[in-house]
Amino acid sequence: MKNRLPLIDEHGEVRELAAEDFSEFKPAHEVLPTSLKKKLGVRGPQKKPTKELISIRLSADVLEAFRSKGDGWQGKIEQVLRASLKKTSTKTLVKKTVSKDAELKKLDVISAMSARKKVSKSPRQGATRSN
Repeated sequence: MKNRLPLIDEHGEVRELAAEDFSEFKPAHEVLPTSLKKKLGVRGPQKKPTKELISIRLSADVLEAFRSKGDGWQGKIEQVLRASLKKTSTKTLVKKTVSKDAELKKLDVISAMSARKKVSKSPRQGATRSN
């Protein structure tokens, strides 16, 4: 074995590692204690179907409510969604969503029309009353 520099100096500072230092390192599975290996665990193949990564926007209060429950809050959101799907068929949920969207569009049109009427009922600019 070569005469090499210690990794830590007298002040506890770690020195910069060189390429030859890395050649001396052993794989973690050879040097870690068994108890630590068990705690770290090794992830094997997935037992459940793969989940799909998506992006979803949630209201701040809804998000805070789930996050306040601690670790696993994303899984809890999935549980709530699954329970909702079991209670109501997907077709019914889609129909309700589509009909609500249609109602909202109708309300937008009605409010736009009433806003136009208010503008048209206001006196014309430049018109004067004669006595």
